[in-house]
Amino acid sequence: MAAKKLRRAQLSQEMCERLSRYQITTCQDFLCLSVLELMKVTGQSYYEVQKLLCKVSRACAPKMQTAYEMKLRKSVSPSSAFLSTTLHNLDRVLHGGVPCGSLTEITSPPGCGKTQFCIMLSVLATLPVSMGGLDGAVIYIDTESAFSAERLIEIAANRFPTYYDSDEKLLCMTRSIHLYRELTCCSVLKRIMSLEEEIILKKVKLVIIDSVASVVRKEFDTKLQGNLAERSNFLTRGASVLKYLAEEFSIPVILTNQITTALSSGPGPRADLVSPADDLSLSEEQEEGMQHVVTALELLCKAGAASSCLLHFLYLYICLMHQFTGGSLIKWKPFQIFCEWEEGFWLCDSSPWQHVESQRQHQAHTTVP
Repeated sequence: MAAKKLRRAQLSQEMCERLSRYQITTCQDFLCLSVLELMKVTGQSYYEVQKLLCKVSRACAPKMQTAYEMKLRKSVSPSSAFLSTTLHNLDRVLHGGVPCGSLTEITSPPGCGKTQFCIMLSVLATLPVSMGGLDGAVIYIDTESAFSAERLIEIAANRFPTYYDSDEKLLCMTRSIHLYRELTCCSVLKRIMSLEEEIILKKVKLVIIDSVASVVRKEFDTKLQGNLAERSNFLTRGASVLKYLAEEFSIPVILTNQITTALSSGPGPRADLVSPADDLSLSEEQEEGMQHVVTALELLCKAGAASSCLLHFLYLYICLMHQFTGGSLIKWKPFQIFCEWEEGFWLCDSSPWQHVESQRQHQAHTTVP
């Protein structure tokens, strides 16, 4: 990639030091100069500069590979093809966990636990391979200042008390998680462009961006002319680099996003993942003297079809525990909730959402507060 450092382009140490004095440190900086400028900066002849240009171009250009080589590369270590979430129902739906070598987008309304889920994945990635982890470091890009080191230690200590049985192990784990707070689109994109070198130097096995929607919402108003093109350009550039990093280093890259809904006169609901999100909290409605819960599950399932790996309503049971007033919660699991309703049962399962009744029908429909 263009952001690759020149010292990784097989240039001599002396040449790299000379170029760095002119603030030329990446392949992009080098290739954007004309031949005459390079001759002046490097002190080399025309033909020597041409050789340098070819060497730098080959270093940053994607290498050709056949489909067989791609398949063989992914099948060498099938055990490391996924990062297990340790939530068995979720791992089953994802066919093993969060996939390595691709982007995973975690999407839900605000306040459903996306950041908590990402913090838990950060802990899991630092675990040894024998415990289902990736035995590596984590880069966590926080755009909302929502990351909590205290919460990180709390999750690690309570989730794996036998492994993190001392303060020394907990501190060692925290040193493996590198946090960057980037609050603007420009700083986020700049950080993404510099990730390749950091992944190599710090032996990073997981990259998390929490969240993409936050910085985009603050800087781009889609109602203004021209903003939509700039927003699309930012998202496209960032996604292409992250996809390259995930495939090149065979690591999972996780992004969080928010869902917003809008009612229209069209046949179905519409969703814009990077505009301000409406509160899709559960609401109550009276019908025939009995309280029942009206959810936005159907709307969310329709809105999230675009992402490669979309996880709806992380830790949904936390929200439901506060909202179910017409029934009693008799059994809960991650992404699977059984609620008892007088004579009937209502089952929420992630694949697919089903409404199961034993004696009478309870009708669920979608509303937006």
